[in-house]
Amino acid sequence: MTGDRAGAAAPAVALQAPAADALRVLLVEDGDQPDLAEGLAAAAVTPRRVALAEALATGPSPLDEPCDLVIACLPAAHGAEALLIRLRRLLPAPAVLLLADGVDAQRELALLRAGCTEVLGDARRPLLHEAIGRMVASLEQRRALLEARGELLRSGQRFDAVFAHAPTAVLVVDATGYRLLEANPAARRMFDLAEAGLGDVALPQLVQPDDVDVLRAAVARLVDTGEPRVRIELRLRRSDSSVFWGDVSLACLQAAAGAPAGLIVNVLNISLHKQAEAAAAGMQAELERRVREKTADLVVQRRRVEALYAISSQVAAAQSVAQLCGEFVGALLQLAAADAAVLRRCDPHAGVGEVLAAAGAPVADCALCASCDVPACAAGPRVLEVRADAPRCLPPRARRVVRLPVVAQGRELAVLDLAYETGTQIPGPGELLLLEAAVGHLAAGLEGLRSAALEREAAVAVERGLLARELHDSIAQALAFMNIQIDLLRGGLRAGDPARMEHALQELEAGLRESSEDVRELLLHFRTRTNADDIAPAIRSTLQKFELQCAVPVQLEIDTHGRALDADVQVQLLHILQEALSNVRKHARATRVLVRVDSLPRWRIEVRDDGRGFDPSAAGRGSAAHVGLQIMRERAGQIGASVRVRSRPGEGTEVIVELDAGGAPVGASAGAHDGRAG
Repeated sequence: MTGDRAGAAAPAVALQAPAADALRVLLVEDGDQPDLAEGLAAAAVTPRRVALAEALATGPSPLDEPCDLVIACLPAAHGAEALLIRLRRLLPAPAVLLLADGVDAQRELALLRAGCTEVLGDARRPLLHEAIGRMVASLEQRRALLEARGELLRSGQRFDAVFAHAPTAVLVVDATGYRLLEANPAARRMFDLAEAGLGDVALPQLVQPDDVDVLRAAVARLVDTGEPRVRIELRLRRSDSSVFWGDVSLACLQAAAGAPAGLIVNVLNISLHKQAEAAAAGMQAELERRVREKTADLVVQRRRVEALYAISSQVAAAQSVAQLCGEFVGALLQLAAADAAVLRRCDPHAGVGEVLAAAGAPVADCALCASCDVPACAAGPRVLEVRADAPRCLPPRARRVVRLPVVAQGRELAVLDLAYETGTQIPGPGELLLLEAAVGHLAAGLEGLRSAALEREAAVAVERGLLARELHDSIAQALAFMNIQIDLLRGGLRAGDPARMEHALQELEAGLRESSEDVRELLLHFRTRTNADDIAPAIRSTLQKFELQCAVPVQLEIDTHGRALDADVQVQLLHILQEALSNVRKHARATRVLVRVDSLPRWRIEVRDDGRGFDPSAAGRGSAAHVGLQIMRERAGQIGASVRVRSRPGEGTEVIVELDAGGAPVGASAGAHDGRAG
């Protein structure tokens, strides 16, 4: 029951609130005690206050509740005996401070014997706050002592529980002789120890001999430095001499004087952890080894790729077989680390032929010597042992030869011999693959040069055919015509007919004039070149020359904003345009020519004249007009274009050339034509 009771004369003083762990103080009052508030305030005590009648009431009473100190303020000790009797029922009984007026020494002694801790009468009343403070301090000390004893008891119980049930091994060791004093069940199982003979075992006996010095150094460090714990890893032994790794933690048990009385050793079996560490270290070492090998392999591969790239660049830049073979043999001699290299042409029927290139070898020109003792052109790379009588095409000290055939599209083109002297390491399987790849580039280069030569020969043959056809259909016919006129001129001379002779001379002059124009036109064709992506300047130049030659005005409408044309396509289009203009000059008798060039959606060239025209279906196969159209169609077919002719007698002629965007001929036929006027 807390607070002031109704009817109780409580002192008018503000007492501070008790702390959570403060002593439990009960104030029993019976009357007004003015000096009590000062004593309680000085001792910083906040009591729970009840009246004496309430404390002594029959039945439940505030005295039945636990308390540490009872302060009774009773005039002339009235009711003190009843209060003490009631308080004795409490176990343990609280301390009792009795404040009473008119208490003599004999009465005070009787009250002390009855259970009061201290009695303050009239004479000792000034010592009130000191008495309260002394009793409070004594009670606090007693409480702390009881709590310490309880905590010690509980900590001992906890230590016993931990020691007995700990999953790790715990050993208690004598600090001087390292004898085992205690070992928990986990330690006895770990080291296979018998509980009976535990004292006969020393800690160093449980340690691998090579690690005993590590243990002693750890104990010395623990004692000398005063560290609370030292942790080390040791190899430990069981009673059957089997060894395992342990994580060992050492701590000191201090004696009263401060010297170590013993050691507490905690051991955790970390053998699996060590095995995992060893396995991880092994895996790391293996991984590092593989990385080093892979790195070295990548370096080798990079060098090989660089070498192949350099050889490929040399092959692509070569302009002749001699340049290609010479540069290749020199590069491969360094790549293969050989002492000499000889490249010979290979004839499937006659064997090895002329030397194409050589490096480091005293060779001029020879065939395969009998001492090589192998077929001239063998399939696949081979390593040959050279006998004592080395071929004269190889260095005198050459003892082994790596032979590599040069094959393109199933044809054996050449054979390459790499000579190695005594002590020189020949290429391994990986290097042989690299050399084969390099030789493949050589074969491709040789085949490319051969194909380029054939293409040039074919192009020359085509141009010669076109030239021969143009010569046949122009100059050759003119010369034949002039030969006829010469015969007529002779006839006129023999007959003495001046008119016939004059007519023959006029025809000869016309034939010579036409032949001269044909020759100039052919020379114009031969000189046709394009020096830029734009074909417009070349078209304008061609039309200007036509106007100067024929005195026929030409109107040009041109749009060249489409895709650019390759140089060879431009040349063929210009030749077709020139051939169309040549037909206009020779046959049309036109007074005006319109040329329209469009590049979108595809390239298209139209040549339209206002001449006399003709019937395309009636044109004879051997006529000059037919030959000119045939030449245009042949040129158009080379670039994927089509030629169409629209003409009618008396309505002019229109020639249309169309180039497909993809390079394929447009229309159903490259020679399509109709008879409609454009």
